[in-house]
Amino acid sequence: MDWLAMATGQKENHAEHIADLDKKIEGQDNAIAAMLIVAAKGGQSPEAIAKATQALEDERAELVKLRTEAVAWQQESELAQQRAHDLQALAEVARTRMREMTPQEKAEVCDLLDLKVTLTGGVPKKVRADDTLTAWFRQRSRCVPVLDDAAWDIVRPLFEGADVRNRRDRLPHRTVLEAVLLKARTGMAWKELPEEYGKTTGLTTRYQRWMASGLFERAMDALSERESAPLPALYPLPPLLVEGKIDPRLLVRVPAASQEMVPSARVMSQGNSYVAVSR
Repeated sequence: MDWLAMATGQKENHAEHIADLDKKIEGQDNAIAAMLIVAAKGGQSPEAIAKATQALEDERAELVKLRTEAVAWQQESELAQQRAHDLQALAEVARTRMREMTPQEKAEVCDLLDLKVTLTGGVPKKVRADDTLTAWFRQRSRCVPVLDDAAWDIVRPLFEGADVRNRRDRLPHRTVLEAVLLKARTGMAWKELPEEYGKTTGLTTRYQRWMASGLFERAMDALSERESAPLPALYPLPPLLVEGKIDPRLLVRVPAASQEMVPSARVMSQGNSYVAVSR
């Protein structure tokens, strides 16, 4: 993690800076002590000695101030490093354990978060992503093939060799198949397909014949290793901003953290995907 590497580097820099300030403060102490000895041997008055060492004392006070700030920065860096380690551990746990949690366990985890959800855009238009066509792919855990020239060359013999077209079918098999796969990828209704694909009845009639004859399944099997696109979301989500705080130790089972060590996070949606930005 870049954050973790940065935090470790900052810790080393602060330690070097503090060590350098310690040497300078020690040097100032030695200079003040030497001046006091010289002044005492010369029989100078206390007022004269104080005046003579004032500049050195001021310089020493400034060094002490800088050291105090450096120590505070070092402590903050150590907390940041700890947060980085914790979040890295949380990410590793989330990759495995979160998937195995039951809905009730996930709900309990959410209860531990101080969450705020803000709707940042309009609610997406509902699509028929659960119709029989898209359901065919979803039930088989398949994505929708992309019908480029190479893909069509693979399945063309299947369509040209099958008796699934009659004289009323005006559109080529490839055009109809492109329309069917477009509908599966987007979840749009048949009537919402572009006009270039012809009348809805012509598309649905041929699609139903393909399904009934098993031709559609054979074609999809032939394209199973080709480039494909994901199915539309069953429940499309609007753009959201999710903000909250989480102590990673709640999931990795390590000692509880102080409030200063609890990181916050912002999660922004991109379609139905989400990006977490820790801070």
